Amino acid sequence: ACQLAAVGLVPSGSLGACVVLPRAAHAAKTALCLTMVSSMEAGLVARFAELSLRSQKLDEPAFSRFLSPAEAGLAIQTAKDHGLPCTLEGGYPSAERVMACFHPEGAAPEFPIACVHITWDGRYGKADHRAILGAVLALGIDRSLTGDICLKENGAYLLASREMASFIAANLVSAGRTPVQAKVLDSIPTITQAPGRIFRDTVASLRLDAVLASGLNISRAEAAAMVLSGRVQVNHRPQAHTDAQLKEGDLLSVRGAGRLALTAVGTPNRKGRIPIYFESHGIH
Repeated sequence: ACQLAAVGLVPSGSLGACVVLPRAAHAAKTALCLTMVSSMEAGLVARFAELSLRSQKLDEPAFSRFLSPAEAGLAIQTAKDHGLPCTLEGGYPSAERVMACFHPEGAAPEFPIACVHITWDGRYGKADHRAILGAVLALGIDRSLTGDICLKENGAYLLASREMASFIAANLVSAGRTPVQAKVLDSIPTITQAPGRIFRDTVASLRLDAVLASGLNISRAEAAAMVLSGRVQVNHRPQAHTDAQLKEGDLLSVRGAGRLALTAVGTPNRKGRIPIYFESHGIH
């Protein structure tokens, strides 16, 4: 019998072999993932309640760090529970990662968000979202201090907390193997996200592992391993069930791989396979 990797699913150093978990072990791993999620959500709600109470007591805005869409939803609900306004801002209108501000009624908060402009010479390489994020985190910066990374021709905009922007600009010299330069802009420019890549495939079912395998062009066993190791979110919430049924409009986020939007689901063909359409971001 082979030794299982750290995630407890596949042989160490290989995702190619299919390993079937006993049902009890699978259920236990799923329950552990869900318990961890509930614990993290409870901690966030407590933090948001603290910010809300601080804003009420001092009669001034109180800001969170950058939040995922699911976390932002918790912030909005917490503010409602405390009868206090909550405004979200990520630096541009369609930002995915945002800060939450709990503030007195009628206040117009100025968010502490800055924009770091990252550039490189296309003759010597190209940096993608994964390389830039990895390089920033390698500086010892917590992910909650940075917002979206918006790619453009031979460059990118990184939204970050004002307190960390100068540090990033001074210390970021490469992304992957690509040399880069970075500077903090005086103001946040008009930012638009580049469209993703559109492609079509057919799947036997709309199970998460089947759709994920199709979207990432990997085996179903590899897709299942990603799900069970906690790397996959559906609509910004962790999903630990490989057989979760997806639907048109769902967004899949895979840590370390990118995002897939299930933009359309067609009618099954004569062989019973279902045509699906994806828009991918950060997946090559």
